[in-house]
Amino acid sequence: MRNQPFRFFHILPLVLIFFISSCGVNDADTSLDIRPIDFSEFDADFSQLTGSWDWQYTASFGDDNAEPFVQTPLSTGNDRSIFFPGNGQMEFYLNGDLDRQETANEYLQNRIWGVRGDSLAISEAHLGGPEVLYIRE
Repeated sequence: MRNQPFRFFHILPLVLIFFISSCGVNDADTSLDIRPIDFSEFDADFSQLTGSWDWQYTASFGDDNAEPFVQTPLSTGNDRSIFFPGNGQMEFYLNGDLDRQETANEYLQNRIWGVRGDSLAISEAHLGGPEVLYIRE
């Protein structure tokens, strides 16, 4: 009987290590292979923007050989979306709540953007900023 607490305290660290490693303490989404977006395959057509778009990732590219810094809903814990009601406006949502409104012309003016199927890509890479990919809801 006296050896049971002794055995328990030897096993406890192993149980804790297993539990912590299986809980997903570091939930970075490493399954994405992110490369700069080829905008020659996208159309900058305002008529294709109408509707809701869910954020997939934001990628910032540094040096040519460096891995991009990537943020996703999983890595940030935030859901972002854009809604284009069709009247030239844009509505930005954060975790389901309206965050801000802006005109599409003003927002997209200095950005490279385009739609291909159900994907919307917006880039500020030419200004040293990130590229963002949304998927139509």
